[in-house]
Amino acid sequence: MAIRKNKDGSWIVDVSNDINAVTLKQRRIVRKGFKTKREALEAEQYLRSVELKEKSFGSKITIDILYKLLKNK
Repeated sequence: MAIRKNKDGSWIVDVSNDINAVTLKQRRIVRKGFKTKREALEAEQYLRSVELKEKSFGSKITIDILYKLLKNK
């Protein structure tokens, strides 16, 4: 959980999940511009419960995707 105040007074939500096993990149979502801390907390709760789960379980790895990832390295 990373909710922090920006220099201009707005709030930033930075949510990260574990590392993707295939791409070895950290799953991370950053949203900016919340006026209150309460809005940022609500956004963080939504991001953790909905968006991170969709990104984790919504996409399937196919042979073509795996081949493209390995080819780019």
